[in-house]
Amino acid sequence: MAATKAYQVWRHLGLLIAGVDPERFLITKAPIGAAYYRLTCPKSNGSRQRFPPNGSWRLRPFEAPRVPVAGEYEIVYSDSDLQDLKKGGKISIGPQFSSRKR
Repeated sequence: MAATKAYQVWRHLGLLIAGVDPERFLITKAPIGAAYYRLTCPKSNGSRQRFPPNGSWRLRPFEAPRVPVAGEYEIVYSDSDLQDLKKGGKISIGPQFSSRKR
């Protein structure tokens, strides 16, 4: 029940986001040595979902994220060997970067 409520809150916040350009935010928050990033978010069953499902997106040249719905995502940075460096906090991804429009 609590996981479902947390997911509903997350989804509602995502729908409120008018639009955010993630490039500047992701690059300025990246630790030294970061070459890639991926995003995670909660699922309604309490587990976490990863985007992209396999691999990561490039920081430079910047590769924009593609997520199924707008929302708040946790950032995980990795180096050129795809070894995780650190979690980089959270970022709000707007509907222009999601595949599902509302």
